[in-house]
Amino acid sequence: MIRSRSHDARRAGLDRRAFLRQVGVGAFAGAGILAARPARAKKKGGSLTVGMPNDWNTFDPHNLSFANFTLQQNLYDTLIRYDQSLKPLPGL
Repeated sequence: MIRSRSHDARRAGLDRRAFLRQVGVGAFAGAGILAARPARAKKKGGSLTVGMPNDWNTFDPHNLSFANFTLQQNLYDTLIRYDQSLKPLPGL
């Protein structure tokens, strides 16, 4: 009599659930090994490109427009800032 392979596998104690469990454990362990590798060294240099809706008109902090508002917020420190409840806080 010829036995089927599935019958032999069941006799050996490896059913589908056990096989999938072992594959899952192996995949999880493999992912842990890949995550444990050292970080790459930081790359020095390069450039940062920023897209703006308009050109900046002026560097004058008193001449505020939408186009240069972001520039002014990054270049000039304000004397006060506001928290979540709009309470003024010292900015320096």
